[in-house]
Amino acid sequence: MKRFIAFMILLTISFSLSAQQQKYSRVKLYLDGKDIKEVAKLGVNVENGKLKKGKYFIGELSATELGTLKKNGYAYDVLIEDMSKYYKDRNKGVKSEKKKKSSESYPTPDHFKLGSMGGFLTYNEMLQEFDSMRLLYPSLISLKQPIGTTNTIEGRQLIYVKISDNPDTDENEPEVLYTGLHHAREPAGMQQLIFFMYYLLENYNTNDEIKYLVDNLEMYFIPCVNPDGYVYNQTTDPDGGGMHRKNMRPNGTGNPGVDLNRNYGYEWGYDDVGSSNDPSDDPYRGTAGFSEPETQLIRDFCNNRTFKLAINYHCYSNLLIYPWGYLPDYETPDSSLFHNYSALMTAVNNYIYGTPMQTVGYTGNGTSDDWMYGEQSTKPKIIAFSPEAGNADDGFWPAINRIEDVCRANMDMNFYIARFALKYAKITDLTPTFISSQNDYINFNLKCLGLDAPADFTVSISPLTSNIQSAGNSKTFYSMATLQEANDSIDFSLVSTIQPGQNMKFLINVDNGLYIYSDTISKIYGQPQIVFTDPGNTITNWTSTGWNTTTASYHSPTKSITDSPTGDYNMPPVNSSITLTQAVNLANATNAYLTFWAKWDVNPAQDSVILRISTNNGSTWTPLAGHYTSAVNMGHPVYNGLMPNWVQEVIDLSPYVGQSVKFRFTLKSQWNYMQTYDGFYFDDFTVSTIPNTVYTIPEITDNIMISEIFPVPAKDQVVIHYNIPYSTYSPHIHIYNSIAQEIFSKNIGFYENSVHLDLSGFCPGIYFFGIDSESKFSMIKKLVIVK
Repeated sequence: MKRFIAFMILLTISFSLSAQQQKYSRVKLYLDGKDIKEVAKLGVNVENGKLKKGKYFIGELSATELGTLKKNGYAYDVLIEDMSKYYKDRNKGVKSEKKKKSSESYPTPDHFKLGSMGGFLTYNEMLQEFDSMRLLYPSLISLKQPIGTTNTIEGRQLIYVKISDNPDTDENEPEVLYTGLHHAREPAGMQQLIFFMYYLLENYNTNDEIKYLVDNLEMYFIPCVNPDGYVYNQTTDPDGGGMHRKNMRPNGTGNPGVDLNRNYGYEWGYDDVGSSNDPSDDPYRGTAGFSEPETQLIRDFCNNRTFKLAINYHCYSNLLIYPWGYLPDYETPDSSLFHNYSALMTAVNNYIYGTPMQTVGYTGNGTSDDWMYGEQSTKPKIIAFSPEAGNADDGFWPAINRIEDVCRANMDMNFYIARFALKYAKITDLTPTFISSQNDYINFNLKCLGLDAPADFTVSISPLTSNIQSAGNSKTFYSMATLQEANDSIDFSLVSTIQPGQNMKFLINVDNGLYIYSDTISKIYGQPQIVFTDPGNTITNWTSTGWNTTTASYHSPTKSITDSPTGDYNMPPVNSSITLTQAVNLANATNAYLTFWAKWDVNPAQDSVILRISTNNGSTWTPLAGHYTSAVNMGHPVYNGLMPNWVQEVIDLSPYVGQSVKFRFTLKSQWNYMQTYDGFYFDDFTVSTIPNTVYTIPEITDNIMISEIFPVPAKDQVVIHYNIPYSTYSPHIHIYNSIAQEIFSKNIGFYENSVHLDLSGFCPGIYFFGIDSESKFSMIKKLVIVK
């Protein structure tokens, strides 16, 4: 009888698990001009995926959600029928072993392990890692312990550990919080925290910044906020790919649980956008704010601590989200702080940042970040962020061979959360790339970003190359408040034997009294002469297959050049190029440089944009490497992944000096029926050379007035208005190229007050001009010519 009862219990559990499991599919939902928030109001979770506003959303939805969409008249295509099966199948044949990449910015820690659940640690494996960390580094990490006395629905505790130089002592140091797995199907958030923790512990004795951070902070880690839901996914899908999102509170439906990131008390239930009152929905918010033991425990833990910042990891979409979540059109009083922090946190991984409305396209109430920041009566405000780690191809369960890359992509964000809690200032070099004087200045902006303020900072520069003779005295900035900034400069001198085209390198240092942050800056001696420039407003200088101009995005008005001017690329496969038609002559120069502005959204897994150069009129082509290219998985430098903001690329062409060169951009893509991508844009494409001699423009000796230049920029002609005191000396206008060589001079009259110049014989580019009279010279003005 006992055996029969046990069998019936197991059978009941088996039927229960089967009934609760829903099939999730990746679909392309057609919006047909509708706002995505209208979909969110239906209780459909459109938080993760790829959104093209008003056109489509690609994401992973349950059979119930697809039924809701169909009922409400939405059309969709099923791209992948069963996501759990897809996640498991794509790991077949992939070795479950870590890849220690010593060439990466963050090599994989020696003790970091992949787990048994599709490469991710199971809940028990995660707890075992805490024990191993304590055993290996007892002076740096605490024993694992519960954050409170309350248990979850299924009787588990929420576990935390603390990393600090005295982990078993509650010191009077700034505190920061790292969490993961609010949602049970998002294990990369947990896994990357384990990666980060091991990186801190293993590098404490060899990395000065890590030692400084660990010695002066208390860093708290709760990598799994939802242990019940995570264990449930392990039960249903032990090889990974489980799609349950919520905790495991029974709710009378086939989709048990409450969405923990809709259950925090601040503005809980504000509306039904992105937060549902239907227990069967994935974003079900529960019966009341803090109805769930997990959110109660996080609430009490935060109320009992003094966290300055928190980062709560989710997956996926390569986003960094901050408050407000519940309001569509309002940001917080600290919006400037959130903007500044996010810009630095995403400078390397290029995540898109903003409020939920600015990132995923709709609001959501009851979130951890809104409560952590907004609740300021029971505790001080916490500057809180929620990254969505991993790209659309990774999905909720990145492939085994992608796990460490996802971990690495979030390391900078983790470090900045720690830096911002202390005395920290960001220094920005404002000095031009090219320097033509042997006695000049490094110009900089210093912005205090640390929350430990007011703070003092000392800025200095240190020569790294022998062609720098000396550097001036350091500058100290006292009692800087958070977000306060200052502009200043430090002088330097170059050796008299320096030659045009030589590189100079400096260290620019910021000392906060406990640690010195240093960055290397490079400059080039000489003034560049523009030999070719294209502002990107037409493609008349290019031969193209599919590429054209667009007004959708540009660096300088009013257009840029892109591979897909009418929309996204990728269906069908693409192999399109744009080639500079006429060769550029790099003769009579010691150095040459290519600069252009670019942004891109290119499938990182299998697509690429390649920039090539030819010295034989296009017979053969050589790939060019720049600051923003990578060679990952491609074998040669390419542009791929996401760069949402315009960046300036600089490429040294010195190996090609003395030759005539052409350039070609090529987009190559594979079949990808699941996703489409925006493609590659470039603008202000310029080739400059540095000649053997550096020239100087005549010194200004009087205030002869140049009052107006029209039009700006100029094309075929320009009108210059001026005012010159009467003199017996006939005045002249002089035009100089970008290295101060005079290329044009004309006699002008005293009484005309304006001169009309024919520019048809000028090449497009940047020029300078001035007016002289009786050895007295006006202010030098810029003249921009476009064709």
